[in-house]
Amino acid sequence: MSGISSAVPPIKFDSAGNVLANINAQNINPNANAVNIKTDANGNVLANINAQNINPNVNQPPIWSYLRPSYTQANVGSSNTLSAANTIVSTGKGISIVSLTGNVFLKVLINTEGSSTSYTYTVYVYRSTVGIPAAGGAPNTGDTQLVSWSGSNNTEVDREFHYLDTVAQGSTVYYYIAVAVNNPLNTVSISGITSSGGTIIPIGIMGTAYYPLMEAICI
Repeated sequence: MSGISSAVPPIKFDSAGNVLANINAQNINPNANAVNIKTDANGNVLANINAQNINPNVNQPPIWSYLRPSYTQANVGSSNTLSAANTIVSTGKGISIVSLTGNVFLKVLINTEGSSTSYTYTVYVYRSTVGIPAAGGAPNTGDTQLVSWSGSNNTEVDREFHYLDTVAQGSTVYYYIAVAVNNPLNTVSISGITSSGGTIIPIGIMGTAYYPLMEAICI
């Protein structure tokens, strides 16, 4: 027909032979690799594909690590007759706590006494990352002895012990009492501190406690 050009502009196709939406587009390379697209650790494209210096894999403390406080306490009273001398055994009494911060403040308020007037006993506070051994059991391999003290001659010993412990953040830790004697069949008793004579006021983290107390709080 006169006055009408029969020329058809170059048609652009993608790699599968589909006609591109803009048939007049010039210099189209549908197989070009996109660059500077930011993805997360799973390969998902981030919302802002032009974002610069994004590191989606930077580790951040879990949200629960900012919770305050985490606190636990227990009555650790016991009576333990040991059948072997100079052997440390657990009383089976203690506490566990999830260390939200990595810093645990531990407090122990107990009275200790041996049954013999002739022999000595020793009391220990241990930390474990696997659990509290059953009464009469040895400390677990790798358990850490935090403190110890001794008594003798059927004499009571009031003990107030404070310890700031640093452990792995988010881990569960266990604290427990263990005892030993230097003569078989000696009995070691763990009881509460009294206020006899008005000279001892057993103040725990959460207030006065006259029973044998072990407690811990994350700080």
